[in-house]
Amino acid sequence: MREYYKEHCYSGIYPSRIMHNMGVSGKISGAMNVISEIADAVPIIHSPKGCGFHYKYVARRRYLPSYKTQCSNLEEEDIIFGTEKKLKQAISETIDNYNPKMIAIIPSVCTDILDVEMDKFIIDEFRKKTDCKIVFIKSEVFSHIDKSSSKKNNKERILHWKEPEKQGGINKGCGVDEAMSAFVDQLMEKQQVQDKTVNIESFAWGGNDNLKEIILILKNIGIKVNTVMPSCNTEDIITAPRAKLNIVRRISWAKKMKMAFGTEYFHVNTFQPYHGLKGIEKFYMSIADCFDMGLEASKILKDMEQQVFTEISEAKNFIGKYIFALYSDSFLSLPYIIEALTNDYGVKLKYICINIDDSKLEYEDADKDIVENTIINIKKAANDTGNNTIIYINSKKEDLKRIFQDVDIVINGIEFLTSFKGLKTVDLGKMFIPIDFNNFKNNVCNFASKVKRGKSQESLILSKFNYDSLLYPTIGEKGSVTSEKMWHKMWNLRR
Repeated sequence: MREYYKEHCYSGIYPSRIMHNMGVSGKISGAMNVISEIADAVPIIHSPKGCGFHYKYVARRRYLPSYKTQCSNLEEEDIIFGTEKKLKQAISETIDNYNPKMIAIIPSVCTDILDVEMDKFIIDEFRKKTDCKIVFIKSEVFSHIDKSSSKKNNKERILHWKEPEKQGGINKGCGVDEAMSAFVDQLMEKQQVQDKTVNIESFAWGGNDNLKEIILILKNIGIKVNTVMPSCNTEDIITAPRAKLNIVRRISWAKKMKMAFGTEYFHVNTFQPYHGLKGIEKFYMSIADCFDMGLEASKILKDMEQQVFTEISEAKNFIGKYIFALYSDSFLSLPYIIEALTNDYGVKLKYICINIDDSKLEYEDADKDIVENTIINIKKAANDTGNNTIIYINSKKEDLKRIFQDVDIVINGIEFLTSFKGLKTVDLGKMFIPIDFNNFKNNVCNFASKVKRGKSQESLILSKFNYDSLLYPTIGEKGSVTSEKMWHKMWNLRR
């Protein structure tokens, strides 16, 4: 808590994946993220007080704690003889102090291992005293996604990189699915379904008001958003079955809701099929087709697409005047990045320089097949650009210097090339795939602006931080580095 301002400052340095992956190994992280989004809900962490304090400091947004979070304050005696008394006390105090519309009981790793169930009689007892809804979140398994699931997802991304719709995605996650599933089972009520309405799962749509723009385009083509879950209130969740379609990033809870209420779902596992103007049109046409609105939507979308195409022409023509090299230490997403840069931004890539660090691959327990197949995909993507792009792997510094002197600007992924003095660079560390026309236009124009003011990165404040060479972008502080190495060691012991 004392490091609030430091965390707020560092939120631009630590990517969300660092806070996500390294923050926790249990299910509290995702469940806390869900409940803390609901305006009139209070979470109770069913745990010893150490967990209760720590997770007010929400792992996904460490600069904004969940101040109302309560804890059942379990002690050793409760773990041995039963947790019911402490839980009832915590519920009663929460109702008295906050008068919420919903209380969500979130299990900790401790109570997950004990397989603690929420006694129906506890809910019935409080139902007689209050209108507050009490929801118990049950973890499917007590830990975070395991190593095998992560590897499976990576292999699917590589195998189906040209057909991302075939990627299954990770169903067992970090507590979000369990929380959303608990709403389906314990909170939602049958409703009169309204045509041309959707619910949208509110997480994982990217920054820059991406979700707001999605809602606006849906409105323009005649589709109303019933609610955005869980960034809403309790009543909105109760009446969620009023919508005809769920637009979701995670599929398990959507399947459960379809079984319970017949609500169809549109699963967005990855944004890759929807990059660029044609991809954005495809996204909204896929949703419109669920309501047999394809013809009406097509005309509106094509008009919007044509307008943006005209608006970005000047920026793309400016970008097209320069010759680029792409340098990266991380290569799993490079096929997608190459496609987006060349097709969507108009980048002329002359060179792609990849640094494959064996120590990093070993540290991350990356399969040899994943590396080899990714390289094949990178070569395919580069070949498809038609720019006769040359690919270099693990080039020496003097060779890189010669390569970079042959281009106007180096696009450097998330790495800093401060050792090359005077090198003009453009950083893609914050790059995301927008699935709305306005943010796509902004992305192209912002990239053109970066190209226009391209400069050496040794002058940037971000380049002054001491990053750990193995764990980049982790700051090279003893506590952070030691914690992450310990996390990785435990992770790699798992099957």
